[in-house]
Amino acid sequence: MTRTIRLLCALLTASMLLAGFGGAASAEQPKQVTLEFLAPSPVSQVNDMDAVLAKVYEQTDPTLNVRINYTFTTFDDIGQKASLKMSSGEPLDFVFVAQWTTPSLAQMVSKGLLVNLDTYIESGEYPGLAQYFTGDLRDNNAVTDAAGETHLYALPFTNAYSGGGAIYYRKDLADKYGVEISDYDSLTAFFDAILENEPGVAPFSFLGSTDSINGTIADLYRSEAYTSQHNNFLVSDVSIVIGEDGKAYASRQVFPELDPEYWSRLPDYRKAEDPLLSYKLAREWYEKGYLESDLLSQKDYEGQFMAGRAASFPRAADTYMDTVARFKTAMPDAELGLFMTELGIRHGVDKASGSDFRAWNFGAIPTTSKNIDRTVGFLNWIFEDPANHDLLELGIEGKHWIAVGEHQYSYPEGIDLSQNYNFYGYVLTWNPLLVRDHADTPAFISEIYQKMRDPNFYYKRADAGFTFVTDTIKTEVAKINDLKSLKRAVENGVVEDYEGEMTKIQAQYEAAGYWVVVEEMERQFNEFLLENPYTGQ
Repeated sequence: MTRTIRLLCALLTASMLLAGFGGAASAEQPKQVTLEFLAPSPVSQVNDMDAVLAKVYEQTDPTLNVRINYTFTTFDDIGQKASLKMSSGEPLDFVFVAQWTTPSLAQMVSKGLLVNLDTYIESGEYPGLAQYFTGDLRDNNAVTDAAGETHLYALPFTNAYSGGGAIYYRKDLADKYGVEISDYDSLTAFFDAILENEPGVAPFSFLGSTDSINGTIADLYRSEAYTSQHNNFLVSDVSIVIGEDGKAYASRQVFPELDPEYWSRLPDYRKAEDPLLSYKLAREWYEKGYLESDLLSQKDYEGQFMAGRAASFPRAADTYMDTVARFKTAMPDAELGLFMTELGIRHGVDKASGSDFRAWNFGAIPTTSKNIDRTVGFLNWIFEDPANHDLLELGIEGKHWIAVGEHQYSYPEGIDLSQNYNFYGYVLTWNPLLVRDHADTPAFISEIYQKMRDPNFYYKRADAGFTFVTDTIKTEVAKINDLKSLKRAVENGVVEDYEGEMTKIQAQYEAAGYWVVVEEMERQFNEFLLENPYTGQ
């Protein structure tokens, strides 16, 4: 009888273990689940992703036992597709979100659609997430929910704390005409040489259809990088300055340089300048022919450069390796140069460049997911070990890439890059502390990247973490948004009588309700300063 009871107990225990109840076996390997991931990508299918995921599963099966089904869609469709999946109850465990998706990250949070990740990061059970999503990167990417609480609802994916404003130029032409570009004067000397010697080539191509150049020109013109008193900035197209009393003043003028109240609160080094300096310089560039005459309709300034129709164009330094690769293909006999417009990096001065420490790309877990804990566990695995991160971002070492030291990589000899693993890390793996640069990266670019990835290099902008809530002034905001294009002609130097045009634009803004927006901005920002006081940074 005893033997029969023992046998029955053994059989019962075995059946419980097989069913997944308790015991070491179930703790080590839970039941397999498939996690549904959704993200935008330039490619619909990542080369060799199955082989990379097979390596992932070899390592994670004993503890996580998940399968990843990554669905890629277009950038303009990602928000709507994610929203549809969540509202219809389709399985979705991890989704790409951002400030610019529709619905946006903030809108998803306000509707309670995303999981609060602070709970997991602070639990102590996910050391990978706790190590790499901390400090200003975590704090300044938190979002306020409908209850008024601020939490991290999406992992911020970024490789640096700024893009590093720069101008790419034809170094072969600069060398040809004996110009070494190092400051404003040498840059304009290069432009003069192009005008004199290269007919049909614009000195500088710029996306004037959507952007403004006057601020960049003024930064180029300034010779000193200041490390404190960065008390003025633009928030949602409203100019704000913080006075010595610690309170914010929002300029009542669309062009704040025309507002004496605003100007009086600027630091002395700014007040010493001509208030209209940036507009005068932009007009000078346009009149001299440095800028294209049709810049307001320019939509492909990089294309102009790559086709040899422009000698320079603006783009962030963080795209250098991609840009030089395209340049070599388009113009194999030419040479690419780069000149920094971001003052702190150009001068190598700490705390002269500001950052809001906000990412442009995020990944979140929908509250509708039935695998929240398992998804968090997988995300933690990625960041728990740099080797795990490298596997997902770069592929299988030896097959898709080769490690060069701790912070660089190269490709195996003879590899066909068009068929190589091409996962886009901005949807899952980007982090300033886990970046490998290609071994061919020039030393001067590596030095720039080191600064861009160092949080201590930047000062924290006074508006970091602030979000302008426009629920009560939607009509006015919509009307003003329709007028923004009017400013570009002035800011890009196209208008001869720019002061007269400024007055006309101001009247149109005021008629649209500009002061209502400005006063609400000022009120909200001063409330923000009560919890986040300006400290002179």
